[in-house]
Amino acid sequence: MALLGGVAVALQSQFMGIMNRKMGTGGALLVNYVSGALVVVVFVMATKAGTLRNIVEVPWYALTAGLLGLVIAGSIGFSLPRLRLATTLTFVIAAQAQFVVALVLEHYGLFSEAKRPIDTQRLIGTGGLTFSVWLLTKP
Repeated sequence: MALLGGVAVALQSQFMGIMNRKMGTGGALLVNYVSGALVVVVFVMATKAGTLRNIVEVPWYALTAGLLGLVIAGSIGFSLPRLRLATTLTFVIAAQAQFVVALVLEHYGLFSEAKRPIDTQRLIGTGGLTFSVWLLTKP
């Protein structure tokens, strides 16, 4: 499933860039989220795969996931026509900020993550990813 998600990110990014060039970032986001919402509604109704009954038990900050998705999709749609696909995805997926935030969340166990301390091996791995970003994006 993770590999399928990676393929979907690359395809969605390319498609968001196409829509962004033709419709602007706002139009591209609207089409992206409305079409996704329609598919989810049909899926949930057909499979009964979800419920909203327990929404009151979800912490308020977790309900901002959709807003964060808008930031992700919007930044990809905006950046892709300017940076091209490989550079945009390199920054979005392997950017240092993403891994530093993940390390801090796990180190402190924030937002219900199990605690996993930052250690030398993880810092070296993050440094290697940063080096990879530099290699992939340098002219």
